[in-house]
Amino acid sequence: MVKLIRLVVINENMLGYILPAEPHHAGILASSIIRGAIWTWQDGPYPISERCIRPATPADFDTFRVNMQQYCRPEYTFSRN
Repeated sequence: MVKLIRLVVINENMLGYILPAEPHHAGILASSIIRGAIWTWQDGPYPISERCIRPATPADFDTFRVNMQQYCRPEYTFSRN
């Protein structure tokens, strides 16, 4: 079974990814101080729990101003809705 990199929204104020080898930490792609984020990509991996994350959607990439094209590859998983 292939383990995929999960693209997620954390606490509704950060867009990130979860590597299969580190399921309890997320790398941050973008964060929004306006939405209450206290962590940025410069702070390193963010410790997470399953209840504070949800799958990222294409609208989230727009919200956080991240180009989604580079993540439309087989090794990434996110909500396509």
